[in-house]
Amino acid sequence: MHFFAVKPYFLQEPEDVTASDGEDVGLDCEVGGDPEPTILWHREDGKLPEGRTKIQNGRLIIQDVAPLDEGVYVCEAQNAVGIISVSASLSVHGKATMFTMDLQSYIGCLCFSTPHVHCQTERPEGRDERDRQVRVSGWR
Repeated sequence: MHFFAVKPYFLQEPEDVTASDGEDVGLDCEVGGDPEPTILWHREDGKLPEGRTKIQNGRLIIQDVAPLDEGVYVCEAQNAVGIISVSASLSVHGKATMFTMDLQSYIGCLCFSTPHVHCQTERPEGRDERDRQVRVSGWR
């Protein structure tokens, strides 16, 4: 009697994902092999976000993503015959905050990627159109 073993192989590889702060994200990793491979997920530069991750049928789910979750995530599959791995990047866009002070509006944004800003100005009652000022500053 002969037994054949097959090293792990990918049926579906995870794709790079871009998400907004607060969203839930899923990275899919489906593998085949004999004996059936075990799938493990880890972050390339450290641990998975604590308390907000789960793995279901090879799918890594990260709940309530934040900009600090940005990075490269690695799916690793192994059985008695071999081991394979593949990675995918997660990018997270932060939220802008807005507040008003002394009739001036400020927008602050902690960005880990290219920010896209939409501004709308309103003329306070009794102010002339010439009194409206918009100042945008930033850095690279």
